[in-house]
Order: sequence, then C-alpha cells, then structure tokens
Amino acid sequence: MNASKLVNSLLGLSHVRIQNVEAVTKKLQLMAQASSNRLMTISDFDYTLSRYHKNGQKCVTTHGLLEYVAAEINPDFQRRICELRDKYVVIEYCPQTLMEDKIPIMEQWWRESHGLIEQYRPKKSKLRDAVKRSQSLLLRHVFNNIIKVFFVYDLTEKIFTISGDGCADFLLTLHQAKVPVVLFSAGIGQIIEFVLEHQCDERQMDEAFRLRDVHIISNFMHFSLEQEEEEAECVGFVEPLIHTFNKNSSVISQEAPFFKSIAERTSVLLLGDSLGDVHMDVGVCQELIVLKIGFLNFNFDSLMERYMEEYDIVLVDDQTMEVPSKIFCYIHNEGEQVDNGIIDGFSVDIEKTIEKVKLGRKPSTDQPWNTTLNRDHLPAESLKMKPKQLVNLLHKLDSFRDPKLDLEQYATPPDIAVSLIQHINYDVENLNNCFVADLGCGTGTLLVGMLLAGARFVVGIDIDQDSLEICRSNIATFTSSEMCYDLIQMNLRIGQIPEKLHGIFDLVITNPPFGTKKGTEGADVDFVNAALLLAKPRGGRVYSLHKSSTRKFLERRFCRAEKEDGEFLRVERVAEMRWNLDQSYRFHKKQSVDIAVDLFMFERNRVDHGNEI
Repeated sequence: MNASKLVNSLLGLSHVRIQNVEAVTKKLQLMAQASSNRLMTISDFDYTLSRYHKNGQKCVTTHGLLEYVAAEINPDFQRRICELRDKYVVIEYCPQTLMEDKIPIMEQWWRESHGLIEQYRPKKSKLRDAVKRSQSLLLRHVFNNIIKVFFVYDLTEKIFTISGDGCADFLLTLHQAKVPVVLFSAGIGQIIEFVLEHQCDERQMDEAFRLRDVHIISNFMHFSLEQEEEEAECVGFVEPLIHTFNKNSSVISQEAPFFKSIAERTSVLLLGDSLGDVHMDVGVCQELIVLKIGFLNFNFDSLMERYMEEYDIVLVDDQTMEVPSKIFCYIHNEGEQVDNGIIDGFSVDIEKTIEKVKLGRKPSTDQPWNTTLNRDHLPAESLKMKPKQLVNLLHKLDSFRDPKLDLEQYATPPDIAVSLIQHINYDVENLNNCFVADLGCGTGTLLVGMLLAGARFVVGIDIDQDSLEICRSNIATFTSSEMCYDLIQMNLRIGQIPEKLHGIFDLVITNPPFGTKKGTEGADVDFVNAALLLAKPRGGRVYSLHKSSTRKFLERRFCRAEKEDGEFLRVERVAEMRWNLDQSYRFHKKQSVDIAVDLFMFERNRVDHGNEI
C-alpha cells in the first residue's frame, strides 16, 4: 500500500478528519522512506492511550482514579478533589480562552490537587489495588484481532497480535520494532506504571519491554521511607510540575537517560487529545518529520476547527487504536519494502534475480582481465586491461553528488578497489564462474571493477536510491551490455534480508561504513554478518575493508569458532592499505587525510567428523 492509498482508506472511516491531505500523504511517504529505525512515538496517556468512554460510561484519568482512592481514605478528600476538577476542567477545554491565559490557571489547579494528595497521604498499595480493581481506567482497544505486516516479496511474514485492550500490545509492537516511546502525561506517573504493569500481567507479556523502551515523563509521587515499600505514603511530588500545557522539553532534564536513545530519531508519531499535546515534541528530539494525531473525545462542534488546525489527523469519538496502528504498520511495512528493494526503478523481483544468478552468462572472454567495451570513448575491441588501466577507468566513474553523513558515504578509491580485486583474482581459481554480491555498493566502484574483471554475475545492494541511480548510470557507461548484474535497494542493518538470498553467492565484497562514528556504531559488524549470510555455506568468501584501528576487535569478534551445526569461520587479514580520504563533508578540516585500512577475508566452511569440507 502506498501513502495515497493509506490516506484514502483512512478518509473512508467515518471518524477520521484530515484537513491537508497532500501534506499528510507527503509526511507518510517521508516517514516510510526513513523507516521505523528512525521513528519514535510521543504520546499523552490520559484519554489518548486510555479510553474516554466505554458502553456509554465515561472512563477516568489517572487523577480520576485517585478519586476512588480518596473515597476510601476520607469522603472529604474525594469531595474536595472533585470540586477542583469541576472548577478547572471547563477552562482547560474552553476554545475562547488563550493558551497563555490558561497556563497559570492550570498550574494553580495542579498545585492545589497535589497539595490535597499530600495532605491525605495515600499509600502505594492503595493505588496499585485501585488500578487492579478499576473498570474505568481502560486502555484503548484495537480495531480487530490481528495486524499483519507483510515484508517484501511475501518471503517472510511477521504478525503483530493486537487484541483485547490493545494499547499494551501496541506498545509491545513498538518495542519489538525497537521504536522508543515517550509517554508525556500531566497525570500521575506511578499510576501509569501500575496500569502498564497490570496490563502486561493480564496478557502475560514479556516484562522486559514494559519500561525499557517506554519513557514516562509525568508527575511522580515522593513516598515516605519509614514504611515498607507497598505501605509507603505519598508525601510530595517530584518537580517540575507537569500540567496540560507545559508538556515539552522545558520540564525534562537534558541529561535524562532516554535522550541518548532518541538522539538519531528524526520521525515522530505524536498522539494527543488536547490542544496542549500538539507541542509535546518541542525540544524533545531533533525531528525532521512529525505526524500529529489528535483524539477529539467531546465538544465536537466547538473544538473541531481548532483541532483541525493543530493536528494532521483528527479522530472523532474514536475509542480504538485503529488509525495509529495502521499508520505504524504502514511506516514499518513500507520502510521494510523501501529497505528491501520495492521503490521506483529498483523494484527488483528477487525470484528473477536468483534465476539470473543461477543462469548467469559468462562475459564474452574467458580471461579475467578481458572485457568488451562498447562505448565510443573506449576501444570497441577486446583488450587486455592491466590493473593500472582499470584504476584509470574507475577514476572516470561519477561519484556521490551529495554524500549522506548518516550513511557514512565515501566512494571507494579506485586503487584500493583494484587492489581488492587483485587479491580476489589471486585467491579465487576462476572469477568467471563466480556469483558476486557487492554490499553497500554505493556508486559502483567495486561493482564495475568486478564486472570488468570478469565476474559472471554481480548483484549490487545499497539502501540509498540516489547512489543506485548513479551506479546504474556508471554501469551503462563503462561496461558491456553483455555483462550480468542486478541492483537491489535494501537495508542490510535490520536483519530482514530475504531468506532466498541466503547462501547463494560465491563471493561477497563490501566496503562498509567504518562503524566508528556516532550514528553508524556497529555498522561494520552488521555488514560482515549480512555478507556471511549471503555467502555459500561451503567455501563462500567475504572480502571486506575495515579501519585498521578496529583490527583487534574484528579478529576477536569473528575468530575461528565451530558452531553447533558444524560450521566454522576462517578469518584472515590479507592486506593493509592506505586510504587517501578526500575532504567530503563540511566538518572535514583537511583537504585529505591518510587512513590505514585492512582487507579481511572471511571464509565459511563446515566440519564433518573433524575434517573440513
């Protein structure tokens, strides 16, 4: 499903309102292209993740739940807390009152409420029991029992089960996709924790997800230290106070642990139910795209216009997580499809690629350095190409026009590319019979070099569409039409390589990100793991370039070790080279710098009764 179809399907729902269809469609496209590994969710809790009503009965907020506790502690406590609510809530939702006028009034309401709570000192055990017994503080449910996320080519299918009160499952789904969640609530933090824990206990969910990826920013109680844990009484609240209209970075310490986990998240799915919620993203993260979804729970006629102005999508009296779930699944699913080749000119049919690999034709010459070049500026006849000639030719290839720092894009120097190919020629008996994958092929320096060196079939894989366009142009300009290649757009770091590509390549070559800069940490290891997955299990080889400073780490990480299935990995550092890295980004201070790089060879093999086979 593309973004336009998704938006049209949402507009087909009677409770969905979208004022600027074009803008929402564009945001969805950009978020899908960034994929879920760049996504985070910022959400309110009360009446956003929790329901506003059920079966005609209004549900309660976290403060509302406290009213039940107050009734058990002291009837006067309950009366006074309810009077405060009735006095101030009309101001909170009054469309004629300006926000700057509401803010001091909201702060006054919250401080008076907190003062009452401190006065009557509810116990932690009372709050936890109230959550367990409550039939009024309910998380939103989802629209049906199963959301299916189909990955590219129908080779794999991942099913996220969301049923019953599906909000907890929605959070679990985000956790499984490694999408951090910030719950920004003007309610009471401990009650939110108790609600999530209770939902997880009822659904027998993995405890690991509960608070690891869910960062709760709310009004947390101080409990007395004199009593046992559950008998501790509330004696105050953590500052700063959080009310409806100050849910933003102004109330968060910039040293908060979760800031590191969201540093690279540039897409935000924002969920709220009040006009104050639309600013929850301000200063919290470095977002480039934010899609705002607002739950309009009451006062539909008087609030609709303002909600339509502030939110991208408005959900009218919707007690489900249908729309957020559909949108997340679209971003995740389409992101996987973008990462795995279904985009514009690179809609590669994996089955056809595999068929071409298996039936790949030899180039017109049997000599590894021979090729036929059919361009006017190159000899039309077959020629014996020496390494120096190949270096000169590769210098003519178009490089990155606007290299992307987050992908650590640096073109492979032609001399290093040719040196790598020479080592392969020396090690491999007959390159003409080899099926080769080039991971992170970029603009095609290694790929073109391998084709000209005589490889039988080369598949270039990269996440970046712009690079693949340049690569395709370079192949068309500098190689023969008889040469066999294919290009696939795919993210190699997310572990979603189609299974039918596993173990089919004789050789896998890669010049991965060095993995030593912020945002690309571990990319070098991810690329090697992906390459080993694609290499044949018996004798498949991987040739990979790495910063020499990571040598010891890589040797420890991939040392020879037999696995349970009898497979072992041979690791050899075959060469050390000097990479003259030209100035590519604004932060580069020097025109060029020399970097020591290692060429590693990894070979997959199996052991049978103690003998290598």
